[in-house]
Amino acid sequence: MATSKEEKEGAVAPVSLDTYLNCLLGDARKTKDRDVDELYLAEMTSKIRFDTFACLDRFRHLKALWLNGNALRRLPPGTFSSTLLLTELYLHDNLLTTIGNSLLRPLTCLRVLSLQNNELVSLGELVGECRRMLALDYLNVSGNPLTQRPNYRASLIYKLPAVRVLDRRRIEASERQLAVGVFEPTKDALRRSISFGSRVPPERGLTSPRARSSTLLPRLSPRLYRHKDRSSLPPPPPPVVLTSRDDVVIDDDKLDLKRREMKRSWMEYKAFGWTEKGNNKSITVRFR
Repeated sequence: MATSKEEKEGAVAPVSLDTYLNCLLGDARKTKDRDVDELYLAEMTSKIRFDTFACLDRFRHLKALWLNGNALRRLPPGTFSSTLLLTELYLHDNLLTTIGNSLLRPLTCLRVLSLQNNELVSLGELVGECRRMLALDYLNVSGNPLTQRPNYRASLIYKLPAVRVLDRRRIEASERQLAVGVFEPTKDALRRSISFGSRVPPERGLTSPRARSSTLLPRLSPRLYRHKDRSSLPPPPPPVVLTSRDDVVIDDDKLDLKRREMKRSWMEYKAFGWTEKGNNKSITVRFR
């Protein structure tokens, strides 16, 4: 009889999430919900029934939330619609199969997202939910079926450029270049064909502007470029004679320079002398 009585006294039925939070905040003597910026609800299946998450709308200044280890299979749409300032979200070690229906899209300030060891299968759904998270720095999706897809890491690196740490591994610059080569092969081939200080053979199907222009223009004979055969070149055109007041002969280069100077606008600089009393003289300089 004593054993059964102890079992009855020790057995506590789990309560709803709203009831648990009310008791928790009452014990902590926090009367205002805006004072709560971190909420740790990890591994609480023996104490809390996670049947509804509407009570999370109270905490509009929440920054970090732990919901890991609760065997959650799904989260209803709008769970995080009011916690817009959330920067850290931990949902690992659950049984989540989907995060669609705009579940994570309101969290544009999110910096840390932990989703490892779940049952997520859709890579496109994950990218669609995280595309607007421009501050997302850490993303962990290891242990999900979607990691078995080909080029899943390159896809996340290419489509989520803000992420710097993926699956607890820092993303290197070489990985980003490889991801561009997988999804934009033409752009990657053009990048690798450009070199500074040396010549790099172009990729197949890509030609440089000089190569394209050389196919359209006729090639001159190599002997015309030799010093001894310069006599065979046609004589240069005579200089253009520009008659002015001084009858100066100006060649082509000077004529082009003169024409460009005449097209410029006049600029005027005027200075007044204010050092002496009654001095109203001014100096005006005009130039092109």
